[in-house]
Amino acid sequence: MKNQSAAITIFSTFLLTAGSLATGSLTLAQSGSISSEAAAVASDSNTTVFTVPAQNSQTINYSNPKTLEQKVKNFPGGPQSDLSFPATGESGYKPGSKPNSSASGLSVKLADPAAISPSNSVESDNFGTSNHPFTTARNPQTVGYPYSPSGKLYFNIGSSTYVCSASVIQRGVIVTAAHCVANFGARQFYSNWRFVPAYNNGTAPYGEWTANRAIVPTSYYTGTDRCSQRGVVCDNDVAVLVMNPKSNFNVGDYTGWYGFAYGGSGYTTFLNNTATQLTQIGYPVALDNGQIQERNDALSYTNSNGSFQQLIGSLMTGGSSGGPWVINYGIPPTLNGTTAGRYPNPNIVTGVTSWGFTDANVKQQGASVFTSSNILSLYNTACTNTSLLACR
Repeated sequence: MKNQSAAITIFSTFLLTAGSLATGSLTLAQSGSISSEAAAVASDSNTTVFTVPAQNSQTINYSNPKTLEQKVKNFPGGPQSDLSFPATGESGYKPGSKPNSSASGLSVKLADPAAISPSNSVESDNFGTSNHPFTTARNPQTVGYPYSPSGKLYFNIGSSTYVCSASVIQRGVIVTAAHCVANFGARQFYSNWRFVPAYNNGTAPYGEWTANRAIVPTSYYTGTDRCSQRGVVCDNDVAVLVMNPKSNFNVGDYTGWYGFAYGGSGYTTFLNNTATQLTQIGYPVALDNGQIQERNDALSYTNSNGSFQQLIGSLMTGGSSGGPWVINYGIPPTLNGTTAGRYPNPNIVTGVTSWGFTDANVKQQGASVFTSSNILSLYNTACTNTSLLACR
């Protein structure tokens, strides 16, 4: 796998606007006021929680969300032989679940469908200048487990609408990238998150869900996280949102939810790298106008230069930020005459899309490694400080 020295972009969608702040080779967007009242924020050494106000006059533009690029240069990437994960105290996983059969009937239309020709379906480019092979294509379906827990995440910065990707990891908890939730080092949260699981060209098969609490690593919130360059390619670009229930049902009751792994669980040593096979899910705006859920399959390996990262070959672009990287994605087969492998647990998230190269020829993306100090700590905070309905 070829070491790259090129510009990198974080792959949420967000338009750089007048008044952007340049910090070295990094450009951070500062767009409008950000809803974050000090009284609604509580921090400890590991996590920072923002309790979302009950009343919000902001609106979401589903038809034309804006695009974000945060750029750095010369990420010192490269494969590392026999790399150990930076887990704090433990490794492991939590299982997912199929939907609750009694939860149904939430499909709504959010926007007029876009005209997307079947002949323009996305195909694999095999590999880019990174020499990292991958296959990218439209997900053949979004309705039904295990496709339904992935979706599109809309939110506001000021009066403008932005978009990322996200997925359900517990009955009322979703995971996404921290840069889709908070402004790195500015002690500011964004606002008005709307999660649309299984979004498909203007239609929300399972409705849309609002957030009750947003939780990010305190190191990301305060700007002390270790990053290749400030705010980009960081150890802890991970966040969770606790979603509001509807009539005593949570989003996961309708969609089911993925499990998640941390501390290297599900990885193995392969070709002198710590590696695993992953499926990446997201809504990149450069593929089918961001209207269709895309799937990317590639071998992931870990990297510790600059900060601990998982790297995959990928065709995805802006809008895919926060989308899950899933081990053993799909419906497991029934076995007869053979046995499962050493890590057979299906539909386990091990990271979320965080960044990629601005050079479209590289075709490689990265994610913060899931550890017990980021994803597990966020999950435990979500399930300790909220109604048990979200986590039981």
